[in-house]
Amino acid sequence: EHEGFRGLSAPALVLELEYLDEGGGSVKVVYDSRDFKLNPDSTAPGSWKEAGRFQVGRTGAWKVARLEIPDPLLIGRCNGWDFRVEVDPGFDLVVGGARLRKVE
Repeated sequence: EHEGFRGLSAPALVLELEYLDEGGGSVKVVYDSRDFKLNPDSTAPGSWKEAGRFQVGRTGAWKVARLEIPDPLLIGRCNGWDFRVEVDPGFDLVVGGARLRKVE
């Protein structure tokens, strides 16, 4: 954990998700944001914001998806986590690693 990436003053980030390009499926990543206009009537406004989507092909190569996180809050309001990776039913995503980087 990097405390400098959490809270109201957290910088814009990029999530790099390394995955195996096999199986053919759709991936969606959501995160805990400080966009309090999103879900304003919920107990956790700003949570569950979509970072982006990408398609997994069938090349068998390792690839990296880069998703911008312009307004991170990251205080665990997505069922106790900061991020959630959602995939199509019946599709198994193979993840090699995940990395958060500050936008330069």
